[in-house]
Amino acid sequence: METLPLNRIETAHHSNGVVQYKTTYVNGRKHGVETRWDDDNQKKSEEMWRKGEKHGVDTYWDEGYAKIWQTIFSKGDAYGVETVWHKNGSRRIETYFIRSKVIAQILWDEKGNVSEVKFPKYLNKHRTEKKSYQPTNKLVCL
Repeated sequence: METLPLNRIETAHHSNGVVQYKTTYVNGRKHGVETRWDDDNQKKSEEMWRKGEKHGVDTYWDEGYAKIWQTIFSKGDAYGVETVWHKNGSRRIETYFIRSKVIAQILWDEKGNVSEVKFPKYLNKHRTEKKSYQPTNKLVCL
């Protein structure tokens, strides 16, 4: 069995020879940008790593190279805003995280109208009044 070097750039290829992914390892752990491509050489994703943990912005694209998903990580945890887009490019979902815990989520329809705002149940225990930040006045607990 071959032992891989701790510091290396790992690359795999599709059957047609196009690069499938490229990942950098430092001291045996992912570190830097990990990029993936489809067999037509269109970039599918970029994930940021630091010392084996996700750290930075992860981005995913569809077959037309439109951005469909983006998440921010800090030391392995989802942190800040994760955004998902409709095929037409308008926002579909924004999920707000602190240390991988969801603190709020906003959903939009394809026309760009807010359709729901969601808060986790544990936040609602400490709320003195319920407020809605959308035209439909729905408040949904996760």
